[in-house]
Amino acid sequence: MLKLLAINNYIGLVVADIDVPRPRIQHISRLGLKKMHKITQQRQYTLRVELTDWEDIVRHAEYSLFSIGDETSKYAIMLKGYSGTLPDALTANSQGTPFSTLDQDNDTWNQNCAENYATAWWHKACYSGQLNGPYRTPPNNGQGDPKGIIWHPHNSAWVSMKASRMLIKPTFED
Repeated sequence: MLKLLAINNYIGLVVADIDVPRPRIQHISRLGLKKMHKITQQRQYTLRVELTDWEDIVRHAEYSLFSIGDETSKYAIMLKGYSGTLPDALTANSQGTPFSTLDQDNDTWNQNCAENYATAWWHKACYSGQLNGPYRTPPNNGQGDPKGIIWHPHNSAWVSMKASRMLIKPTFED
């Protein structure tokens, strides 16, 4: 029997490892890390991260090569080839980093980043980007609070974004 661990907006590795719909404002679903690993091992993929701010401006970061490691790597993220209208918040701060959760402290910090910042993510030494944080709403959007949907240094005042999406597509070679 699979034990689910989901407390508040924390997500445990067991939960992160399976399909878990998480309703917030609109439809949100998780593909799961195991499935992401299987998919990204079949061919090369591009990752596109889209963030929408509270003025409905959409910006993106794109990585021409993206994959997720297997369970023994604790689902480490691999990225190359950044471009986009957002600063690169993943390459230097998440590249090769295992996925950290409330129940699996895989970051390099002396405390648990997932616990301190209320989010499961590819934290290295706590964060520059996290799209699994608690949802913050106006008027202050969690300003001054590093918990939320954050993409640092884009929102350096720790203002949570309105929405985020992570999309993958096969990389086609000419």
